[in-house]
Amino acid sequence: MDLAVVASLRDIKLQISELNTQVKALEVTKRELETSLMSELDDSNTTLARTEIGTVAVTTATVPNVEDWVAFEKYVYENNALYLLQRQVSAPAYRDEVESKGQIPGVAGFQKRRLSLTSTKK
Repeated sequence: MDLAVVASLRDIKLQISELNTQVKALEVTKRELETSLMSELDDSNTTLARTEIGTVAVTTATVPNVEDWVAFEKYVYENNALYLLQRQVSAPAYRDEVESKGQIPGVAGFQKRRLSLTSTKK
């Protein structure tokens, strides 16, 4: 085993972890700034502001929030409305289903390989 490659991988993982910490902090600051700008626009009774730096606009969009999954699923099946669902199969549920009932028609499992590195202290 090439220890230099393992060490490089460990160092990259540490750098990514540090950068992710920075990203999380920046995301918090970004949300705070967005909230502040939205409040300013609300106080001005407008949804658009042009500045020399750029244009700030508040937009809205309706997004679903399922509050009763039983009722929602009933609607989907009764109305053949599978288009309301995103096309992604839950991996843990898939594995459980295959283990208990066998292969699912139309779905092919594959072995996704990943490398795990557990670091010791530097």
